[in-house]
Amino acid sequence: MGRLKPGATYVYERVDGAVYAREQGQPVHTRIDIGGTSIIEALEKEKEWAEIYKDRKRSVALEKAVEETIIIYKLSGDYKDGV
Repeated sequence: MGRLKPGATYVYERVDGAVYAREQGQPVHTRIDIGGTSIIEALEKEKEWAEIYKDRKRSVALEKAVEETIIIYKLSGDYKDGV
């Protein structure tokens, strides 16, 4: 959990793409930055990866890198085939 206290109740807030946590009832200035990505940034990354995948056949090096990335992803344990 890092800097968060086990068993405490937290309020989570998103401000300009960053996610903050603060104990319930505590003032805003006590909140802790716990990360986050804005929806716009996530969509831009998704679009970028779609373009890379679509254009992979234009370069042997790019095609190989994409294939290797897919293999690493599948071997990482995060990949669920057919789920």
